[in-house]
Amino acid sequence: MHDPRLSQFPLGCAVTLAELDEDPYAVYARLRPAEPLTWLPATGMYYALTHDLVQRLLLDDVNFVVGWETSTVFDTFGVHMMSCEGTEARRQKRPHRQAFLPASIRHNIEPAIETIARSLAGQFSADGEVELRAAFASRLPILVMLPLFGLPETGEALFRSWYDDFEAALANEHFDPAIRARGREAVAAFHAYLQPAMDAARPGHPTTRCCLRWCTTAAMTA
Repeated sequence: MHDPRLSQFPLGCAVTLAELDEDPYAVYARLRPAEPLTWLPATGMYYALTHDLVQRLLLDDVNFVVGWETSTVFDTFGVHMMSCEGTEARRQKRPHRQAFLPASIRHNIEPAIETIARSLAGQFSADGEVELRAAFASRLPILVMLPLFGLPETGEALFRSWYDDFEAALANEHFDPAIRARGREAVAAFHAYLQPAMDAARPGHPTTRCCLRWCTTAAMTA
């Protein structure tokens, strides 16, 4: 049977997994002007490629879901605040909402981010040349997150190795079994490392595991 999406989304239907693996952002930039909402049969998913569309979809938990079975987020991390809907999503997000509002971030977190960023830049500024991702972009979010959650800076290398496996699993749109396995193993190790610290900090508190789930989702930005 002819799939009407083939003619409705010709650009999206022409995208290959090889293109996405090589440079997904170039693919998104090509699609965005003509097909801001498109269908990619290579991944079996619709893609929303503008801020307004993404916002509308995320706010509509009646007609759209985030925790579907072919989502790499759900496949890697299971049920957490980024893969559940409605009342459950709000229950998990509510305890953390105030701390991560823009004004709160600017007041409480931004100074630390600036200090760490300046420190990292100072370490390589005299070299004249640096691989920016390895020396700065991949280190900054972890070095910000560790003190934010009361964890030692000595955990940076360990967290980076986990986050590398998270990133590979989240980009694993062809569901390579070895990449899936490494991602899930990293999630289990990440939880095992964090849970005692959470329990010690807030023993018996009902949002302890919710805090743990928020920490896990930080992998999306690291």
